[in-house]
Amino acid sequence: MKKTKIKGFMTLQGVLMVVLLGLLALSFLQIYSSQFSALTANRRALQAQQFAQSEADFLRNTSYDELDTTAHARQAIAGTNGWTSEVSLAAETTVNGVQQRLGTIKVYRNSSVSAPDFSLQVPLTSQNSDGLAIGCIVAWAIEGAIPKNYLECNGQVVDSSKYPKLAALMSHTPDYRGMFLRGLGSQSFSQLNGSRNGVTSTVYSSGDIGDIQGDAIRNITGALHMGHLDFYLGNGVFSYQYGNVANYGVAEWSKTVGIYLDASYMVPVADENRPINKAVRYLIKAK
Repeated sequence: MKKTKIKGFMTLQGVLMVVLLGLLALSFLQIYSSQFSALTANRRALQAQQFAQSEADFLRNTSYDELDTTAHARQAIAGTNGWTSEVSLAAETTVNGVQQRLGTIKVYRNSSVSAPDFSLQVPLTSQNSDGLAIGCIVAWAIEGAIPKNYLECNGQVVDSSKYPKLAALMSHTPDYRGMFLRGLGSQSFSQLNGSRNGVTSTVYSSGDIGDIQGDAIRNITGALHMGHLDFYLGNGVFSYQYGNVANYGVAEWSKTVGIYLDASYMVPVADENRPINKAVRYLIKAK
């Protein structure tokens, strides 16, 4: 009888142990499941945020005049499985002369849910994303196609249907082919202008805005004063070395003396005056 009680007690103890272990395992499972769900939710939220940010970057890089083309109803995100997005644009407002619109991006994981996994609002203004106003000139050092919303400065007609704001400023783009650009206006600068002139001041002046100012150099002067076959005096760009001419007969005195100046003997020459340079393409912000 005593042995039976002990055996029954041990059986009951074993059952309780199994129940406790089961409850403990269930608790661990619930904790793990909760952590896994939280991790999955965080991962999904992060992915939704990345999709929204990508849409926002696209909006910011779109010309303000073309923003309406970016708005769309809920649609699948290309290259994803089950992700959708929608983009809406608020009505335009004007603050300090600058047009503004608010873009709203919503990203969904499942097409059947109504609440987005992530929502992002993007302020958009008529001030271009690159910070350049219509009509700004930039240098482009690449051959081939030019960037979107720019035109090459080659004198071409500005299409008012495509570039209305630029067309309001000019009918043709400036023609800067083969040209150096110069700041408008004038200023003086003092420097050493040769050993004979010393330090003098020179006024540097541009033409009117948009005008072509032809190439030119400062005037170079000089004189040689001669007596018989000897150079007695040279000034300006000329100099002389005095020397006696001996053993010349009467016939020699009847000959003429030619004096020539050819800069190509000493420096590079061309059909234009120019500094060392590299060619670029000038573009104008059109949109």
